[in-house]
Amino acid sequence: AGLLASYLAGSVSPAVFWPLAFAGLTYPVMLLLGIAFTVLWAINRKWKLLIFHLILIGVRADLVAAHFQFGGGDDGTEERGIRVMTYNVHLFAAYDMIDNKGPLTTMLDNIGSEEPDIACFQEFFSAGSKNSKQKQKAFDNFLLGKKSHIESYGATPGKAYRSGTALATFAEYPILKRGWLAATNSAAMRCTFSDLLIGDDTVRVYNAHLESIRIREEDFEAMNQVLKLDEDPDLLHLKAIARKIRNAFVNRAELSATIADHIAQCPYPVIICGDFNDTPASYSYQRLVKGMKDSFREAGGGFGITYSRVPLFRIDNILFSPHFRVSAHEVHRWPHSDHYAVSATLHLRQGPK
Repeated sequence: AGLLASYLAGSVSPAVFWPLAFAGLTYPVMLLLGIAFTVLWAINRKWKLLIFHLILIGVRADLVAAHFQFGGGDDGTEERGIRVMTYNVHLFAAYDMIDNKGPLTTMLDNIGSEEPDIACFQEFFSAGSKNSKQKQKAFDNFLLGKKSHIESYGATPGKAYRSGTALATFAEYPILKRGWLAATNSAAMRCTFSDLLIGDDTVRVYNAHLESIRIREEDFEAMNQVLKLDEDPDLLHLKAIARKIRNAFVNRAELSATIADHIAQCPYPVIICGDFNDTPASYSYQRLVKGMKDSFREAGGGFGITYSRVPLFRIDNILFSPHFRVSAHEVHRWPHSDHYAVSATLHLRQGPK
């Protein structure tokens, strides 16, 4: 039942029935339980149950592949390709002092070591004139020769980014056009698009940050009351948490639909980078991946986990249109952010796509 519900989560919009979206989050656990039962029936020679579970899992082999891959590594191509990175930098740990160099310098050093040609950051942060000289120097070194497209989460048309939290795209290529998108039910900017000139081709790069649930420490405490069978749980608080979760699911579905519709009108090859805040079984991911390829599925290995706080969660993605092929996918388990950076090496195909 859990597996079947998780299958439906990718097809039914949370705007229609949002509780079903929870099942999409549980798919990795349901898959592991399904595999465990399959092994159990094999050991006990329960062949009908064994076949039933194999069919149940196999009917959505695409979801298995989206959560686990046996491959990984470079395909042996000698071309350098286009090195793409997506990374929720968690404000560059702006309010933490973890090492002598400072989190910002360390994080930029790590990113720079991968030499990305296109780098998409979510929760990018700059304090503007309040930046220390050390921080400003770190930014200057990283930005050397790069073109940038930075939009505040509270973006307004025509207003240049100065400081605060933003979506940021940096590229080694000229940027021909800049723009941003919001969900149809919200004015909040949650996705940018940048048209890059790569050789003789124009490529559109989307940098998306789908809505997070924003669960706080006090929210976890309220939920723990229920798990501990507390006789007097804070029902008002629990209702507020449910509203947060519902709104996040619905907003992610709305923005993914906006992005998908925008891509459908795009005449160029497309790359989507971002923090989707949802697993591959979700409605949002399924909407965005339609007609696209996933660098993890094409060249990844293992579970490809990208979120450090929840086991088995792969919520940061690099998707691309069939105009590209991918030769490498890698997850970088760097410190200072609750997300891991993801990088992929893409190659523009020649001739008809």
